Amino acid sequence: MIATVVFAALVAAASPAPVSLPAVPVTGTLARDRFSFDATARATAPRVAVAAMDANRSVATFGGVALAEILREAGAPIGDAVRGPAARAFVIVHATDGYAAVFSLAETQNADARCAPILADTRDGGALDATSGPLRIVAPCDLTHARWVHGVASLEIVVVPGASVHSEH
Repeated sequence: MIATVVFAALVAAASPAPVSLPAVPVTGTLARDRFSFDATARATAPRVAVAAMDANRSVATFGGVALAEILREAGAPIGDAVRGPAARAFVIVHATDGYAAVFSLAETQNADARCAPILADTRDGGALDATSGPLRIVAPCDLTHARWVHGVASLEIVVVPGASVHSEH
């Protein structure tokens, strides 16, 4: 079933994230050593909300933190800094049930902010249910919903090996 994004908009979220959320370790060669998106990092990160149609064709507003912001806090290059080796980098989102999905580092900060993936912790102002949460990647423009990862456990930044970089474009 192909779902389309009804609308998506980034806005400041009014309510803070619940304090009982698990920490999300961020690992990889482009991440700071032992960085974890924990309660301290979560408290200072800008919150966003995105309205999108989920796989059940239900429109909801998901609140959380932009994936690009989490990666930036972890030390990864974001935006215009994605050049050279960083242009060959991707993020693996690992779930507690073993599922994994991949985003290129460049696409985490999508030119169309409505399509940028977020690490959501709320749906329509309340905590995510046990099936979807407690943390979920919401990728509003991912029409297959294959990268809407529930039960997010960790993020891993990987640079594709072996590709030589002759110049930065």
